[in-house]
Amino acid sequence: MKIQLLFIYCLLSLTSQAVSKDSNQLFWYEGNVLSVSTRSLRVSELLSGYENIPTYINDYSTGYSTQFFRQDTLKNQYSYETFPSAYIDYRSNVIGVQRNIKNRKRLSLNHSFALSISRADFKYWGELKSYFSSNQLTFDSAGNNTSAYIVSRYVDGYKKQRRVGVAYQNSVNLKIAKWLRLDVALRHSFHLKYKDDLYLKEHVYMDTAEYSYVDNDRNYVLADGDRRNRLSLRGISLYDKEQPGEGYSTHKGKTTIQYDAFLLIKPTIILGKEKHLEVYVSAGPALGTIYGPHFWAGQRGIVYGCGVGYRL
Repeated sequence: MKIQLLFIYCLLSLTSQAVSKDSNQLFWYEGNVLSVSTRSLRVSELLSGYENIPTYINDYSTGYSTQFFRQDTLKNQYSYETFPSAYIDYRSNVIGVQRNIKNRKRLSLNHSFALSISRADFKYWGELKSYFSSNQLTFDSAGNNTSAYIVSRYVDGYKKQRRVGVAYQNSVNLKIAKWLRLDVALRHSFHLKYKDDLYLKEHVYMDTAEYSYVDNDRNYVLADGDRRNRLSLRGISLYDKEQPGEGYSTHKGKTTIQYDAFLLIKPTIILGKEKHLEVYVSAGPALGTIYGPHFWAGQRGIVYGCGVGYRL
């Protein structure tokens, strides 16, 4: 609640600036998406700093392991470490006030102060921890395996992050026509990440697989019909928003400060007889971020969005 009250106070302060006597002020709103990715993490790094991590994590010797048995006798096994990572779409709403610094015939130099709210909901690729075993139980007269007891266990993870931020922006505006302008903006932002929740769940499947042989090809079904479907098709969208289902435990992370810098290209259409209203689209690179140990140092990304402005 304190975070929300602080944001409302800052918003009111920003609004009071917008209604001053300076006719060159522009009050603007923008919605944008920043697409970045985490670095590949050890599971211990990923879980570090979160509260009350479940004890079942310790039941897995490595990231991924497989064992094969023949009538309870271990015949083969292998394992390797996993390094989870994730693509993240930070969805932001930004409101700001722009003031003019200098004007030329077609060029103008401006700066802005802004406030933002941003959020991200994402899933780590694959599985954080995984174990699979197959114990061959029965065989036919030719020595082919006809049934096996299958154990499959894995842990997957999601995250929910929420941030409030402040930004400072410099822009150069080139007037192309009465109704068209091209803006180039450099924006610096500091974000307070006040919510960083990690969601974990262990999925456990145990069943007897019965094998049949047709034309020397082996097919099998699970006796109780329990199956894992790894294939999913996602529709085209402007961003990804992935959220956990039921049964996930919640683990809270620390409040931290994050920084990023964007370079934005903004074609702008000016509307109305008085030229007070304008709309634009924006896109450009994230020149660098300081987001914490789960990201590469100087992590870059892509920013895109759209906005509307009203000149007072």
